[in-house]
Amino acid sequence: MASASSKTRKSRSRRKKKVEEVEVEVEEKKKNRRKKKVEEVEVEEKVEEAEAIEKIEEN
Repeated sequence: MASASSKTRKSRSRRKKKVEEVEVEVEEKKKNRRKKKVEEVEVEEKVEEAEAIEKIEEN
């Protein structure tokens, strides 16, 4: 039979693994959010550039 201290250690290590997994997920989500923001900015810049070109062509 396992002693109380070994059960506690197992419990702690399981909890630690779970926390690490969640931290990794959070980091991935943050990276994805940053990528989306960068892509949105790039699209906005292209749209602004296209609008500027249209204005120049009109004149």
